[in-house]
Amino acid sequence: MAATTVDDTINGRPWYCRASKTVLNVAHVAVHGDVLNAQRGKDKMEVFRTLLASHGGLQGDALEQTAQRLLEHFTVQLLRNVERLREMPGATAAFRFLKQRGVFIALGSGSRWR
Repeated sequence: MAATTVDDTINGRPWYCRASKTVLNVAHVAVHGDVLNAQRGKDKMEVFRTLLASHGGLQGDALEQTAQRLLEHFTVQLLRNVERLREMPGATAAFRFLKQRGVFIALGSGSRWR
Protein backbone atom coordinates (compact mmCIF):
# COMPACT_ATOMS: atom_id res chain seq x y z
CA MET A 1 0.00 0.00 0.00
CA ALA A 2 2.98 2.27 0.54
CA ALA A 3 3.47 4.75 -2.28
CA THR A 4 0.11 3.81 -3.84
CA THR A 5 -2.49 4.67 -1.20
CA VAL A 6 -0.19 5.55 1.72
CA ASP A 7 2.60 8.11 1.73
CA ASP A 8 5.19 6.27 3.78
CA THR A 9 7.93 8.87 3.62
CA ILE A 10 9.19 10.18 6.93
CA ASN A 11 11.68 13.03 6.73
CA GLY A 12 11.95 12.45 2.98
CA ARG A 13 12.89 8.76 3.17
CA PRO A 14 10.62 5.75 2.64
CA TRP A 15 9.72 4.40 6.06
CA TYR A 16 9.93 0.79 4.87
CA CYS A 17 13.58 1.14 3.84
CA ARG A 18 14.52 2.83 7.10
CA ALA A 19 12.72 0.23 9.23
CA SER A 20 14.17 -2.67 7.25
CA LYS A 21 17.70 -1.30 7.53
CA THR A 22 17.23 -0.82 11.29
CA VAL A 23 16.06 -4.37 11.89
CA LEU A 24 18.68 -5.91 9.59
CA ASN A 25 21.34 -4.06 11.60
CA VAL A 26 20.16 -6.11 14.61
CA ALA A 27 21.41 -9.18 12.72
CA HIS A 28 24.59 -7.35 11.61
CA VAL A 29 23.50 -7.56 7.97
CA ALA A 30 24.19 -4.55 5.74
CA VAL A 31 21.95 -4.13 2.69
CA HIS A 32 22.05 -1.22 0.25
CA GLY A 33 18.97 1.00 0.11
CA ASP A 34 18.30 0.12 -3.55
CA VAL A 35 18.08 -3.56 -2.63
CA LEU A 36 15.67 -2.76 0.20
CA ASN A 37 13.55 -0.53 -2.01
CA ALA A 38 13.18 -3.38 -4.51
CA GLN A 39 11.62 -5.50 -1.72
CA ARG A 40 8.66 -3.18 -1.15
CA GLY A 41 5.31 -4.92 -1.40
CA LYS A 42 6.72 -8.40 -0.85
CA ASP A 43 5.99 -10.71 2.07
CA LYS A 44 8.30 -9.43 4.79
CA MET A 45 9.16 -12.87 6.19
CA GLU A 46 10.29 -13.94 2.72
CA VAL A 47 12.25 -10.70 2.33
CA PHE A 48 14.09 -11.26 5.60
CA ARG A 49 14.81 -14.90 4.71
CA THR A 50 16.17 -13.91 1.31
CA LEU A 51 18.32 -11.04 2.58
CA LEU A 52 19.64 -12.99 5.56
CA ALA A 53 20.68 -15.81 3.23
CA SER A 54 22.13 -13.64 0.45
CA HIS A 55 23.72 -10.87 2.54
CA GLY A 56 24.18 -12.55 5.91
CA GLY A 57 25.12 -16.07 4.89
CA LEU A 58 22.54 -17.62 7.22
CA GLN A 59 20.74 -20.87 6.51
CA GLY A 60 18.67 -23.55 8.22
CA ASP A 61 17.41 -22.98 11.77
CA ALA A 62 19.57 -19.89 12.28
CA LEU A 63 18.00 -18.31 9.20
CA GLU A 64 14.43 -19.10 10.30
CA GLN A 65 14.94 -17.94 13.89
CA THR A 66 16.66 -14.73 12.85
CA ALA A 67 14.04 -13.96 10.17
CA GLN A 68 11.26 -14.45 12.74
CA ARG A 69 13.03 -12.17 15.22
CA LEU A 70 13.49 -9.49 12.54
CA LEU A 71 9.82 -9.71 11.54
CA GLU A 72 8.88 -9.10 15.18
CA HIS A 73 11.22 -6.07 15.35
CA PHE A 74 9.82 -4.81 12.03
CA THR A 75 6.25 -5.07 13.34
CA VAL A 76 7.20 -3.07 16.45
CA GLN A 77 8.74 -0.39 14.21
CA LEU A 78 5.55 -0.29 12.12
CA LEU A 79 3.30 0.10 15.13
CA ARG A 80 5.51 2.86 16.57
CA ASN A 81 5.32 4.89 13.37
CA VAL A 82 1.90 4.13 11.91
CA GLU A 83 0.46 7.45 13.10
CA ARG A 84 3.12 9.30 11.09
CA LEU A 85 1.94 7.83 7.79
CA ARG A 86 -0.48 9.76 5.59
CA GLU A 87 -2.74 8.91 2.68
CA MET A 88 -1.57 9.66 -0.84
CA PRO A 89 -3.39 12.66 -2.31
CA GLY A 90 -6.67 11.55 -3.85
CA ALA A 91 -6.75 8.05 -2.32
CA THR A 92 -9.95 8.64 -0.33
CA ALA A 93 -11.67 10.27 -3.30
CA ALA A 94 -10.69 7.36 -5.55
CA PHE A 95 -12.02 4.79 -3.07
CA ARG A 96 -15.23 6.76 -2.65
CA PHE A 97 -15.67 6.96 -6.44
CA LEU A 98 -15.21 3.20 -6.82
CA LYS A 99 -17.47 2.34 -3.89
CA GLN A 100 -20.28 4.53 -5.26
CA ARG A 101 -20.10 2.50 -8.48
CA GLY A 102 -20.24 -0.85 -6.70
CA VAL A 103 -16.61 -1.77 -7.28
CA PHE A 104 -15.21 -4.03 -4.59
CA ILE A 105 -11.86 -2.90 -3.21
CA ALA A 106 -9.23 -5.16 -1.73
CA LEU A 107 -5.83 -4.08 -0.47
CA GLY A 108 -2.87 -6.17 0.53
CA SER A 109 0.50 -5.50 2.02
CA GLY A 110 3.80 -7.26 2.31
CA SER A 111 3.39 -7.99 6.00
CA ARG A 112 1.84 -11.08 7.48
CA TRP A 113 -0.31 -10.34 10.50
CA ARG A 114 -1.07 -13.17 12.90
